[in-house]
Amino acid sequence: MKEKITAVYEEECYQIRGALYDVYTVLGTGFSEEVYQEALEKEFAMRHIPFVSQQVLRFHTKGNGLQRPTKQIWSVTTKSFSN
Repeated sequence: MKEKITAVYEEECYQIRGALYDVYTVLGTGFSEEVYQEALEKEFAMRHIPFVSQQVLRFHTKGNGLQRPTKQIWSVTTKSFSN
């Protein structure tokens, strides 16, 4: 019998996938990244999924920082979230 593998944050992953699926179902394809970002922000807020939008990421290589910081679309925070 196969052993069931469970994700560390199984419920959180389920909620995030559900939000992504709902946004895709409503909007479909063909929009700019900014449209999907805003829709996901609203969907995450509606589902009480904590996130940070447009977080600046600074990268370093061999002790040297890269010149241009990159903005991440969004990141889910490590706080627990409720339905």
